[in-house]
Amino acid sequence: METEKKEKKSREPSVKAIVDDVGLTFATVTVGASVYYFRKGANNSPKGARFVGGAQAVRMNAPRLGGSFAGVRGLFLTLDHTLMYMRNKDDRWNSFVAGAASTGLITFRKGISVAAKSSLAVGLFLALVH
Repeated sequence: METEKKEKKSREPSVKAIVDDVGLTFATVTVGASVYYFRKGANNSPKGARFVGGAQAVRMNAPRLGGSFAGVRGLFLTLDHTLMYMRNKDDRWNSFVAGAASTGLITFRKGISVAAKSSLAVGLFLALVH
């Protein structure tokens, strides 16, 4: 019973929850990308400078990738929590609509047609996965 209250309380729409989740996403993706880019940078460096090449590749690429994922996650969570607040419900439809809308907003610069198709595809995918 008490764990249900804690779970329910953590899903209440709040800026703190969004910021915490975005920070966790940034950290997780940056750590994973660091491993990938260190190996890639070390493999592409000359024999005597593999560690320096790996470290440089991490410094240049890992924060960029972590920031990109964190931005997308932040947009999704903002839309999800907004829908949760507006509808006074926490159900799957919030995730479907938030995923489709965030995809549409991200791809909007490629044109309205591409944004609509991408939104529809992601919304259907999320509906099938859930």
